[in-house]
Amino acid sequence: MHAKLPSVQHTRRNGGPIQTVDLLNATEEQLNALEAIFGPLATGSGDNEGDQRREGEAGS
Repeated sequence: MHAKLPSVQHTRRNGGPIQTVDLLNATEEQLNALEAIFGPLATGSGDNEGDQRREGEAGS
């Protein structure tokens, strides 16, 4: 009745594997450096600055 979706394998641009990083053994200094770089991306600041809704609030 319903179409079966094809499986998708994620790869890099050249078809190679995507590199992952294990942060479980990172030092506090390394984690702080990553937070300084990627923190604004994780919190969503920068993009959608006009959207002041908080998580859980209904949109219109």
